[in-house]
Amino acid sequence: MPDIGDPVDHPFARPDPAERAMPLITLLWARMLLIQLLAGLASFRLVIHCMALD
Repeated sequence: MPDIGDPVDHPFARPDPAERAMPLITLLWARMLLIQLLAGLASFRLVIHCMALD
C-alpha cells in the first residue's frame, strides 16, 4: 500500500511540467503543419496558374 504522502495518489497532485506542455506542443505542431500544407497548396496553384498563362 502506498504511503499517504505519496504525490501520485494525491487527487490534486500537479502534473509534470513536460506532461502539461504536451497538448500545447501538439497544438502548435498541428497548426504549423496546417500552415505548411496551405502554403504548399497555394504555391502549387500559383505554379499551375503561371503555366496556364503561357
